[in-house]
Amino acid sequence: MVVSSSLIVSIWTTLYEAQQAIRYPELLQIDPTGGTNNLSVPVLLLCGADGNNHTFLWGTVFLAEGELKVGFAWVLRAVTRMYGVDVTRRIRLTISDGDDKICESIENAISAGEWGGRRGRCFWHLFYQEYTKYALVGADEAEKANLHEPIVAAMGVVARECETKAEFDDWFECIEKFISDYPNHARVVRVREIIDNCKVET
Repeated sequence: MVVSSSLIVSIWTTLYEAQQAIRYPELLQIDPTGGTNNLSVPVLLLCGADGNNHTFLWGTVFLAEGELKVGFAWVLRAVTRMYGVDVTRRIRLTISDGDDKICESIENAISAGEWGGRRGRCFWHLFYQEYTKYALVGADEAEKANLHEPIVAAMGVVARECETKAEFDDWFECIEKFISDYPNHARVVRVREIIDNCKVET
């Protein structure tokens, strides 16, 4: 996409990635990252998963003017053109980090009938953003080391490793037992609320 001779957004893929996306289109995760290249522009990774739960890329995107709504909408239209609606309508779940611009673009694509399935939020982003914003406020170093760091580590395992609802539930049961052994105060109550919200929204 070029505006006034300036490159605003670009997307590319490889033959292997395209073949994987066509074969395994059920899941698409959209993950914007910053500070990863010498151009200092956001990079958007469009990730899928194959039958062995191995990650592959649908495509890689440069958003040269930042995370603009028009850029995200263009990316989804470009993916539809690249793969065809026969593929994008087979998507069952599109996951993003919760950015309002990305979420709106995904929902618009689904409403227009160009995109299949539903939109979800990334469990790790949902948890970690809320946790660092609320649960750590006022905690001393001992509390961070004894309560918060183990919870963050455990939630990282949940986000990376759990593949079934049973595994998901087992981990949360262990985390709940760990929290219950800790003295109850306002931050601990907030920790439990954040984790419960994550369970509901994912």
